[in-house]
Amino acid sequence: MRSINRFSYLQSWGEKRSQWLAASESLWEIAQLDIQLFINPWSVAQWEELLTTDQNYILGSLQRRGNIMAFALLLYNPWEELGHLLKIFVHPEYRKKHIGIDLWQKVQKVSELQGAKRIYLEVEKSNHAANSFYQKLGFVSLNEVSHFYGAGRCALTYHLILN
Repeated sequence: MRSINRFSYLQSWGEKRSQWLAASESLWEIAQLDIQLFINPWSVAQWEELLTTDQNYILGSLQRRGNIMAFALLLYNPWEELGHLLKIFVHPEYRKKHIGIDLWQKVQKVSELQGAKRIYLEVEKSNHAANSFYQKLGFVSLNEVSHFYGAGRCALTYHLILN
């Protein structure tokens, strides 16, 4: 029997703010995945800031049998109709199974429903898998930023125009 992937999302503003705060346990589970498995993890303080921020965040995740397979975190600026993809992560166990594409399509749809017209991101130039992934999703490279991730670690910036 095939297991169903469950998508859920939270937003940090408006009427969904109470759900955002109530979901702190899920947020901590995602933070732990980030800290344990991400190449450039956020600090605990950065994750804690998400619970108290006045910024507009969208956090989407895909779960199977209660386990988080993937998550994406996007900062949304409604005045500029602009999303900044801060993180997208697929657990190593679920990579190369189109989970990242499935998650991204759902997060993109939520972003569009909120009014986003464009999304941008930065990714380390040497992260070939991520660069390839973003290009498959339709993101276009804009420029290179020297030392974005530290000495000698350049970033590529990408953007995507939404419908």
